[in-house]
Amino acid sequence: MAQDLSSIILAHKKQSALGTRATGTGASGLEVLASQGFQQQIAQIASGLLSRSRMAAKGRAGSEFYNFAGETELQVGNIAGIMDAVLGGTTSAAVTLDNTTLTSCAISGTGTTITFTGGNAITAGLRVGMTARLTGMTVPGNNGKYFPILGISANGRVLTVPSGILTDEAADTSFSLVISPAVFTPSTYVKSEHTIEAYLADIDRSLVGTDFRWNGLSFSMEPDNPVTVSVSAGGSDLEMLDTASSPNFTNPTFVEGESLVMLDGAVYFGTTKRVNLASFNFGLTAPVSGLPLMSRKKSIDAFLGQFALEGQFTGVIEDGADFDAFRREDQVSIYLHCAELNALNPWAARYVGIYIPNMSFGGWSVPAGGEGAAIQTVPMNGGRDKRGVALGFAPTSLLISTSN
Repeated sequence: MAQDLSSIILAHKKQSALGTRATGTGASGLEVLASQGFQQQIAQIASGLLSRSRMAAKGRAGSEFYNFAGETELQVGNIAGIMDAVLGGTTSAAVTLDNTTLTSCAISGTGTTITFTGGNAITAGLRVGMTARLTGMTVPGNNGKYFPILGISANGRVLTVPSGILTDEAADTSFSLVISPAVFTPSTYVKSEHTIEAYLADIDRSLVGTDFRWNGLSFSMEPDNPVTVSVSAGGSDLEMLDTASSPNFTNPTFVEGESLVMLDGAVYFGTTKRVNLASFNFGLTAPVSGLPLMSRKKSIDAFLGQFALEGQFTGVIEDGADFDAFRREDQVSIYLHCAELNALNPWAARYVGIYIPNMSFGGWSVPAGGEGAAIQTVPMNGGRDKRGVALGFAPTSLLISTSN
């Protein structure tokens, strides 16, 4: 039965409890690209004995399990609830600090060092990889620009940021530091069950999945293209509603906005920017499965395995310093700034910032012959950052900030 996939409405909502389908209002909507959706997996019960007729007995259906996959373009807020569910955390609210806490603010080092004379930004919730902006500074060009935090001093008063965003400025006592909302995996992962609905408008019926766990979040960034984001989930129950009970969700909220492109992306060794990224593809995924039980077709729950952060980047390699740093196991991180196109002030545009704090490479190749820059593709993987919250590092392999 062919369906017009452009008319499918996808909605999702966190459940109140395992086994309790979410219904009614309060769901979030997502526009997905074609050829994505639910897949049913049915275990087959078949004998392995060899029959003298050389023919096996007909296999019977065993336990059922379901997967969902969707692909869309990254916008500010369109996958916010899914990010929380995959990472097992909760997006923080924006935090504003001013001179009553931090006393004064000075910018030095050609716009790369922000120094406060009081307070502690770490205790206020700031972590390396998060993004912030300044307001009320005397130099107008330093106001309203989002900048990633590449380093924080142990006392929480000195921030290191990339060059090219801010300019030097003497100590200012009338300012605010606004820390953008962010989400990352806490030291204890928080599981949550979700109901997912695909409304088939052509026949006025819905496929509704219950007890699904979001288990995959992947990004693909290519030159001159919007950022593509893929999400996946696995669950224990899938049902097609009849016309009278479809749709399951009432007026899901869809985010309308401009799709984001990668404004800036780089590999950092410590706080030193080394490689300018041309493209980047990576994903955080965990195997998800059900628990098969005798005399029961549907799994009672969906179980997540260990998350793996894997991908590859392509960039301009200037010299052998990057290879040497990898071999020494230097601290390697990646920051990706995905923003709406804004020619006047791109660092002030709405954005999603993606930070991978603890990565290593999985190979290396040197192009042979030719002239010009060495363009190389390097596989990579990431893991949990264990440098400690007291020093300003979140215990995660992936941290995502967004404009507020």
